[in-house]
Amino acid sequence: MFRPRFKSGLKTRYITLLLFFTVCLLCNWHCPQASNITSRTQTGLDSTREPDLESLASEFKRLRRIQGHFGGGSWNDLVDRWNGRKHQVMRMAARKFVKERPFANELLTLMGSADFVANQGDSQFEKLQGIHGEIKAVAKPDRYLIYFWRGWHDYLYFACQGKKILRHGWWYAGE
Repeated sequence: MFRPRFKSGLKTRYITLLLFFTVCLLCNWHCPQASNITSRTQTGLDSTREPDLESLASEFKRLRRIQGHFGGGSWNDLVDRWNGRKHQVMRMAARKFVKERPFANELLTLMGSADFVANQGDSQFEKLQGIHGEIKAVAKPDRYLIYFWRGWHDYLYFACQGKKILRHGWWYAGE
């Protein structure tokens, strides 16, 4: 007959729980992902609740003024790093605009002027039409509003037709 090596008494359970919580505490302290979760919750950036569009647009305008590596300054994780704060804000704002307020005038009012407007005949317009499969799209854009994340290196674009935002996408250098 099999017999456990330890007695399953109150003392053993207490030691097991104590050991478990100690390991959890140490893991949270040394694990960057776990500590990131803690800091996100403390700053109100909990993944269960995204900021509203006005807050995102305001933060984008603030981050837009910071000159990072791709704007001729020195490297700044806040604006240059993949999934850095500027990148996160732009991704969240793009999803919300297309879903909640798909109108170009609201985009321009909240986010500010686009860094570049690509109209038919511009090389940027043709590039986005061809590479991103816009040629086969049912609703064809008449212009793209381009917002720089990292200059011409990586940017967010909104495909617009008249006053309506049809969709958004990203141009990544792909390095």
